[in-house]
Amino acid sequence: MANELLLLTGMKMSGLITDGAVMTNGPFLPQEMDEVRRAYDAAQAAASGARIRHGSTTTRFSGFVANDPFIRIYLHSPLLRLAHDRIGEPFKLSYFVGRTLRAGTAAPPLHQDVQRGADGDPLVGFIFMVDDFTIENGATRFVPGSQTLLHPPTEGAEHHACGPAGSLMIFDGLIWHEHGANRTGAPRRSVQGYFVRRDHNAALNWSNELTSEQTNTLPAKARELLCL
Repeated sequence: MANELLLLTGMKMSGLITDGAVMTNGPFLPQEMDEVRRAYDAAQAAASGARIRHGSTTTRFSGFVANDPFIRIYLHSPLLRLAHDRIGEPFKLSYFVGRTLRAGTAAPPLHQDVQRGADGDPLVGFIFMVDDFTIENGATRFVPGSQTLLHPPTEGAEHHACGPAGSLMIFDGLIWHEHGANRTGAPRRSVQGYFVRRDHNAALNWSNELTSEQTNTLPAKARELLCL
């Protein structure tokens, strides 16, 4: 039986250091999640051109970093606290996308989001669960402690990050991970992103993505994280 990553709970920095990932509640109450799902579907439907990419297993889209309710995800205080503890100050939001795992997809090989010592290291990533994450619908596979490894760990060592919609996974960019196989007949949705040091290159240029009106309506902390 596959392992579930339910043991990685709590928000102590020690969990991020030893296991490479922790799980916590996101910024929304359970009764708010229907609104989040509607907003997610609307943002995906509105994405076009360079803001949407159809990969072999997932569809990724951007263009909603200034939209409510999604601002609340990357301003979530437990997430910012861990990013500060791992990266130090100052840091910035480098990447923020919706990612829909299509139904009936296989599980790709494990990967790291950054290599040790490269531009972008240290990196703190996060996955906000718009839908429930289960083994059956391709919950992300992490290998606890593998952030110290230079090569992919032995197959079978991974645990599945299972949790109810609204949960938030926070992880070290060096940990080996990847989504699982979605064996259901429905897509599985998430919002994903990561923080890096402010002097490192960002994956997305927010000044090119946002209008001046959108920028002016953002909270001060959001503008700081987006380098606007």
